[in-house]
Amino acid sequence: MAKTLQDLYQILGDPAALTDTLTNPVAWPARALTYEFNGTTWDRIRSLFTQTTAGITANGAGSPLNMATTPCKNYTMMIDRTVGATDVVEIDLEGSIDGTDFAQIATITSLVGEPVTVSAINLPYSVVRYNVVTVGAGNTLQIHLLAVR
Repeated sequence: MAKTLQDLYQILGDPAALTDTLTNPVAWPARALTYEFNGTTWDRIRSLFTQTTAGITANGAGSPLNMATTPCKNYTMMIDRTVGATDVVEIDLEGSIDGTDFAQIATITSLVGEPVTVSAINLPYSVVRYNVVTVGAGNTLQIHLLAVR
């Protein structure tokens, strides 16, 4: 909650617009932004998050996509092979509530017809990541993640 005009400025933006608003309420700029305190700072509540990781040549989990301020429940993972010809892979989409324990929520096991996608809906998580279990011999992958409220 804003306690001073400076706090309100941090939330709303330009101080000139804020001053004008105080002296001339008719000129109030319409704002559809919503903010939430994340424990340290104010963050804009988002409707979606994205992440793209290129140059993947080895098995392993990717960097978590942290959606702590706005947990999402609908996800899509898209895999594109940039080098190689091995179609047999296993890339899991994993979700977590605490950022430590991850559960598989979707998987891709074939790159036939790439780029390939998989989606998971109505599964609320605050963190998602990809996990390359089998990259496929000679493959270099690019992985896109999308999380939507």
